[in-house]
Amino acid sequence: MALETLNYYKPILTALSACLQCHGPEEEINPETLQKIKTLYPNDKATGYSINELRGLWKIGFEMQ
Repeated sequence: MALETLNYYKPILTALSACLQCHGPEEEINPETLQKIKTLYPNDKATGYSINELRGLWKIGFEMQ
């Protein structure tokens, strides 16, 4: 019997000011935090966001019988 997948999607928004501590404009991120981001994630493009912007998407798949 083949299984079907039901997918659930939920947006990830920068809904809180706390989100912008790492994902906001680089000039507004604490210099130590920004340096750590650049060290751990050298190809990261997850900065420069404003409040309530779409940051990503959660996707959860449920296998249905």
